Amino acid sequence: MERARGADAAGGFRGMVAWVLETEASVGFYLGAGAVRVREKQMEIGGRLLSVTCFGWNDIAGIGR
Repeated sequence: MERARGADAAGGFRGMVAWVLETEASVGFYLGAGAVRVREKQMEIGGRLLSVTCFGWNDIAGIGR
């Protein structure tokens, strides 16, 4: 998370999204870090169709604080 905040200061980025495999643990982690669900879809990985979720933040300055 520190790297994300550093990128904000260095490059002027304010928002961020992350596509992650949807598991109970990952959903809890990203929601706990202040993200919101943006979109869900199915993605083929290693020949298997898996559920992935896009989590996003409008302002990465507050992530993990």
